[in-house]
Amino acid sequence: MIKPPNPIHWNPTAIGMAMSFGLIPHAPVAADPLPASTLYEIRNQVMAGMNAARSLMACMAEEYAHVKTGTCPAKPTPGAYVDRISVKKGRIDLLYGTDTRPEIAGKILSLTAYETPDNHMVWRCGNHSPPPGLKTLWNGATRYIPSTVENPYSSAACAAATAFPDMSAYRGEVIRDQVNQGLKLADPAKRLVERYAITPAHLKAAAELFNSQSGKTGVTENLYVSSIRIDPTTGVITISYNAENMGLVSEQNTLALSPYASTSGGYLALQESLLTERGMATWWACSSATQAYITGLGLAGAPFGTLPAQYAPTECR
Repeated sequence: MIKPPNPIHWNPTAIGMAMSFGLIPHAPVAADPLPASTLYEIRNQVMAGMNAARSLMACMAEEYAHVKTGTCPAKPTPGAYVDRISVKKGRIDLLYGTDTRPEIAGKILSLTAYETPDNHMVWRCGNHSPPPGLKTLWNGATRYIPSTVENPYSSAACAAATAFPDMSAYRGEVIRDQVNQGLKLADPAKRLVERYAITPAHLKAAAELFNSQSGKTGVTENLYVSSIRIDPTTGVITISYNAENMGLVSEQNTLALSPYASTSGGYLALQESLLTERGMATWWACSSATQAYITGLGLAGAPFGTLPAQYAPTECR
């Protein structure tokens, strides 16, 4: 085996020529770090894109809080440094233009929406870590894609994104307000039962009369309430909410209002009281998917609703 010459005897000129012709591989050379002023300029350009997306982020959060369909009417203006802002069901993609620094020109920064168990919206920005334990928006339907804008350039903008006011935090409050509207719309039905449920026959006649109104929905056209109906046998009032308009899961959209009569021995369900002591309805038990409140009051046997308790008033949980 022929050994290479002792390095101290190598001719530097010959070595340089050999490297230039590829005979000796170049040692890897670390890229020079960007000057602080250049890094600052790149981050400012990335931030400009984030600022342009703010109106769209707000619109998506508001839309999620109210309707939850995955569309948003906002049409954001790209603005400086951004050629295009696009939305793909819960994800915002910012395409940086050729007038930016070459480190980000033609590259994409994505903002992906995730949802928390209590229906908040949070954002995953760029290639930063996802919120632990959460699914993307629309129960995982939103697709995350890696961003081509690198983390060192997006760090400041992503910090701003994660601190963006979470309008969807008010989603529960919004839905509870809509639920209360339905409860107010049910007041005429409650008064009808309280006044006319003297005998089973009277209750049946009153319920059928009420239920025949407004195309047999029992309620005038309403954005959030699909129907209010009285059971002609029990007097139980069922409020059915418009799940699509409220952002509720289908089949989880009803409250049950059950009438009870005050008797000498306490409270009886109205149906039972009409068959015994002919008591009038004096108390209403409200049930969502849970009914711990009324159970604690001793009002047993009331039917459940299907509305998640988190959206119901305290007396309906």
